[in-house]
Amino acid sequence: MNGGAAQDAAQRLRAQAIEKTREMTRVPLMGASGTRLLDLSRENPDNVNLSEVDRLISHDPALASKVLRVANSTYYSMRQEVTTVRQGIMTIGLHDLMSLVVVTSLMDRFKGASPVKSLDPVQFWMHSVAVGSAAKVGASYCAASYLAPGEVGVAALLHDIGKGLFIRFFAEEYDDVVLAAAEDGRPLEEVEAETFGISHDELGGMLAAEWKLPEFIGQVAAHHHRPREAERTYHDVVALVSWANSFVKREGIGNSGNAYYPPAEEISALSPSGDGSAKPSVGKALEPRRGEIVKAIAGSLGTMADTINPTGETQEEIEEKAREDVARVRTEREGAAARASQKRRGLLGRLLDFFRI
Repeated sequence: MNGGAAQDAAQRLRAQAIEKTREMTRVPLMGASGTRLLDLSRENPDNVNLSEVDRLISHDPALASKVLRVANSTYYSMRQEVTTVRQGIMTIGLHDLMSLVVVTSLMDRFKGASPVKSLDPVQFWMHSVAVGSAAKVGASYCAASYLAPGEVGVAALLHDIGKGLFIRFFAEEYDDVVLAAAEDGRPLEEVEAETFGISHDELGGMLAAEWKLPEFIGQVAAHHHRPREAERTYHDVVALVSWANSFVKREGIGNSGNAYYPPAEEISALSPSGDGSAKPSVGKALEPRRGEIVKAIAGSLGTMADTINPTGETQEEIEEKAREDVARVRTEREGAAARASQKRRGLLGRLLDFFRI
């Protein structure tokens, strides 16, 4: 495909992606219970009304069932069965409860998608949950005073929502994009922009705005790869999530589909102030707390295990399956390319024979 044709194709895909964004956001991200829970966690993050949380969840049968199932999972290994929603909330904890609500809502909104063979869905959600957990811990040390750690964690959990739209509506094209970025060692967002005329971070900002999510969530979704482009008010939060995203990739937890991440010294030098002077860098503040962060991530993934990984596969099994899927896709591509080349050579041979006569 020549440059002009590729650009035209990208513009068409961009228009389709924006239209799908508007179409998807006609339905709220979360139901009434989930939305109210998110509001409660923001209104008074240090003293959330447990009775109100209990009431909201108890009046939502699907959510109440999910809370009880998670609280009684093997991860918590409770000596006695958890039989009430209130006990379930106490067992899970408010932050992991909110993460559970958000992840469940996202998975519901993006369900029905054709599989992207080069991006395992379990690994994708593992990455998102891990970034949310890492950012929440980090927020205790270097985030904005106007946001509670739990709020930062939810924003980080949602940082890749733009990818969800690509996966939901453009699985075949996105498969090619993920593979091309990995093979060329390039940032995924660059290859997305070339193919679709728009990247997942730009789409994520649009989704957050259309869903009327808090502005700091939209800023994280839109600028987590370029935190210095965020509005100054949100530099600290976006820099923290950017660092958490890089940290989780370096630790090899899950897979976001984006194998590229900035050099450690570059991402660690990000300053919450945005200018590198007013506060210590994110890396300087958080790298020494690696053990605490990894432990928190393990806890969150344990809570989410039955939700994001209902088959119970280990990460090693998931990674092996992902490698097999990628190898199969590459073989299929190479076979198709070989057949196309053979067809072209056959046509050329016939033309040469014709002109020899």
